[in-house]
Amino acid sequence: MMETLHKVELTRQLNRMKLLFPKEYSFYPKSWIVPEQFAELSAHCSRSKSTDMFILKPDAGSQGEGIVLTNNPQAFCLDPSALTKPSVFQVYIAEPHLIEKYKFDLRLYVVVKNIEPLEFYICREGLARFCTEHYQKPTIKNLHKSYMHLTNYSLNKHSTNYVHSDADDSGSKRKVSSVFKLLKSQGWDVDKVWKGIDDVVCKTLIAVVPALKLEMHIATAGLKKQIQCFQILGFDILLDKKLNPYLLEVNSSPSLRIDYEEENSSGRTELLLSTTDLEIKLPVITDSLKLICNDIR
Repeated sequence: MMETLHKVELTRQLNRMKLLFPKEYSFYPKSWIVPEQFAELSAHCSRSKSTDMFILKPDAGSQGEGIVLTNNPQAFCLDPSALTKPSVFQVYIAEPHLIEKYKFDLRLYVVVKNIEPLEFYICREGLARFCTEHYQKPTIKNLHKSYMHLTNYSLNKHSTNYVHSDADDSGSKRKVSSVFKLLKSQGWDVDKVWKGIDDVVCKTLIAVVPALKLEMHIATAGLKKQIQCFQILGFDILLDKKLNPYLLEVNSSPSLRIDYEEENSSGRTELLLSTTDLEIKLPVITDSLKLICNDIR
């Protein structure tokens, strides 16, 4: 699962499906694998009359490590020291939906119970992860402002503006249900948003299943019987200003921690319980085990 969902391989599979079904797979931003698709990326930049901004994501990067925003990927790619490993260049979604002027994304948990036949479950609760600086459209002057553009918790927790809160309607990390409750109160069709997210998850898994099956056959080739396995995935979804869902990436090993670090008055770092994380992640784990145990019985 980890190999299949690395940024490069995931992009490869989704781009193939987008060639076959462009409308069905429009939820994945335009993306290029570099250096192998550098020519295609350069051609796009040359003919595009828009002011596209791009986000560079290292293949095996995590927690926001190595992510760079740029308006000139061609110049970036020509620097040999900049791309030592395969990466993905992606068109940056410049008009996200904002709450309280902050950009945010959704971390949703999906349990893949079987891949042949495909069987998976989407948790209706998850995390809404907020940036810690008011959002502005990307420009040359603000591209370096990670706290404005990147929603990664592991990055924003270091911001002086980060707010730890166990309240449903405040803080830099909230429940998805509280965000959707707010959207509904503002007149948005939340059921339609969920339907769009369901489509994104379903079509993404359909795209990667062939590669997963191949990996499974390779891994079990020497065994005399089929093995049972399951995986909890973390889907990162961004909503644009019209609440259309876009897939940012899929994490094969999402964090299931329920604590966070905080410095006390003596200068020592303590681990404190996050009620928000507990109330989201504990049901994900227990329900996943129930699904699997039902089959074992």
